[in-house]
Amino acid sequence: MFYFKRDFWTIKWMNIALALIPIFTGMASLLEDNPKSQLVGFFTMGIYTILLNRFSQANRMVNREDILFNSLPNSRFSIVRGRYISVLIYLMAFPILVMITELVTKTVMGAPFVLQLEIFAIYLIMGILSSAFFIVLEFVDPRKAAILYMVLYFAIILTPNVMFKYLPEEYLFKFIELLNKFGNTSIAISLGLVIATLAIYLISMGISFSIYKKKEF
Repeated sequence: MFYFKRDFWTIKWMNIALALIPIFTGMASLLEDNPKSQLVGFFTMGIYTILLNRFSQANRMVNREDILFNSLPNSRFSIVRGRYISVLIYLMAFPILVMITELVTKTVMGAPFVLQLEIFAIYLIMGILSSAFFIVLEFVDPRKAAILYMVLYFAIILTPNVMFKYLPEEYLFKFIELLNKFGNTSIAISLGLVIATLAIYLISMGISFSIYKKKEF
């Protein structure tokens, strides 16, 4: 929890930016009859994950935290583990904030609220898998990770505009159906996907530690 508290207080106002993304996603749920609006959560989760990792990584580089933490009586494994736990807490906050915002917004507007756990699971799995890759890259080469974040950020910003402008609406419906198929799978398959995702996250943490323990500061 120490590393989560550190991330929370050091990125300061950026927490507001991160909180606004899921809040916007929850409010957009009122437009659920529009296939375009149903894709909002898919793309905003990507933006949220990239900004989360980028904000935290930029703060580490500016404040030279690697040198600072390695001068304290902390094992390098605890530093790596803290990074992964901190990111996981932020990722879990996304679907929770979306759910709360959607509940409040629909209650105020008098619209029915349906808890869609499968959608929230998709958001979480997306964030965990992408972060598993991003964090490893940060430990390998922070500068290349920063470049990748910028490229992916603009790609995610531009992709919906291109899709909505040039892709026929029937293809948008098919894409939404593909996302919703996750909710129609059995509990065993869904649980298996969650376990596999967490396993990949743990493997990523092991790889990051093996890289980090060899670094010189």
